[in-house]
Amino acid sequence: MRARVKTIGIGVIGVIALGGALRLYRVDALSLWVDEGLTVLFARLPWPTLLGFGPVYSLHPPLYFALVKLLSLVCPELMAGRLLSMVAATLTLPILYLLGARLAGPRAGTLAALVLALSPLHIWYAREARPYALVALLIALCYLALVAVLQGSGRLWIAVYASAAVAALYTEDSAVFALAPQTLILLCALTRRWPRARLLALTFAVAACAFIPWLPHLFAVVGTAGVTDQFALSPGRVAAVLLSVVGLSADGRRVALLECDGPPPLCSTRTASARPTRARMSSCRASRHGCRSRSR
Repeated sequence: MRARVKTIGIGVIGVIALGGALRLYRVDALSLWVDEGLTVLFARLPWPTLLGFGPVYSLHPPLYFALVKLLSLVCPELMAGRLLSMVAATLTLPILYLLGARLAGPRAGTLAALVLALSPLHIWYAREARPYALVALLIALCYLALVAVLQGSGRLWIAVYASAAVAALYTEDSAVFALAPQTLILLCALTRRWPRARLLALTFAVAACAFIPWLPHLFAVVGTAGVTDQFALSPGRVAAVLLSVVGLSADGRRVALLECDGPPPLCSTRTASARPTRARMSSCRASRHGCRSRSR
């Protein structure tokens, strides 16, 4: 038994080391792109503005940018955001292992951590100075704490649960979509009268209320007119985001196969078929040529 536990422990350590190495490898190979440049810009803001006591500067909450600003005190500011994302992504591996081990056993936890360690998408965001790796860590930690409390662990996990939920909401607005299913879990726990279900539900409500102070800033960006049109909130767009989770495109339809230069009404061809026909490709090339001719 001890030998089996030791073997699993060595395997988990190896998975974490492999994941960390993959995320550290060539972390500075690519130059900063536009959104990463915005991270550096936001981290240079004065603390009152950065924390939301001034003009609205971003659609994202301020926690990630505040951590980047703090990290910039001890490392180059151009790399602070990427290092934060890399550390957060690496720490997600043991958290996922613990979650999987609690739900399905150590082997399942090790396999889950290995899959995430080798995930190209997770590796990509681990090298990007944006808040996505950090919010993934916080959401995983939140679910781990939720499962731990429901399984009867100490009350310290309740504090971890509340802290992780609030931190996730103040890191990335889309954390709402990942945390929303917990309402169903809590309703089920309340219905079956599981131990500490009421305390967990109250903690969840307090965490949600803690996000209320940021709502005016969120609604200032997620508007319905002006320069914030790309972030306009509507039932259709919310439905499109949810549909994209199950494999549809980000606009709630099938993936666009062809995108051309120029204004969307003249130079965008969207098809629902798996393969574009020659006529459609010729039409797209003609539209592109026409747009370029007009620009000249």
